[in-house]
Amino acid sequence: MTKEKILTIIGWVLSVITSGLFAFGAFAQVTLNEMLAGELKAIGYTETSIIVAGIALGLAAILFLIPRTRIALIGAVLMTAVYGGMIATHMIANDGQWWSRVIMVAVLVWGGFYLRDVKFREFIKN
Repeated sequence: MTKEKILTIIGWVLSVITSGLFAFGAFAQVTLNEMLAGELKAIGYTETSIIVAGIALGLAAILFLIPRTRIALIGAVLMTAVYGGMIATHMIANDGQWWSRVIMVAVLVWGGFYLRDVKFREFIKN
C-alpha cells in the first residue's frame, strides 16, 4: 500500500468520524433534545433557530462526505462556519472548555479533508 493511499484512508476515517459527530449534533438539534435545547434556550436561542442550525449542521456533514468534488470543500467551509457559531455559543454560555472542543473539530475537519483529497494537499503545498 502506498503512502498516498494510507493518507487517503486516514483522511476518510477522520472525515467519517467528524461527519458522524456533526450528524449526531444535527439530530439532537432537529429533534430538540431536552438537554441540548434547554441549555440553548437558556442563553437565548429559540426553538426555530435551534432547528435551523441543526439542519445546517446536517447539510454540512452530508456535503463534506461527497467525494471527488468541490462540494466536499463547501461542506468543510460550512462546518467551519458552524464551529464558529459553536465558539460564540460557548463564549456566551461562559463555558471554559469551549476552546478544546473547537480545536478538536477544526483538526478533524481540515485534517481529514487535507489527508483524503490529493488535489487539496497539492494546493496547500504550493
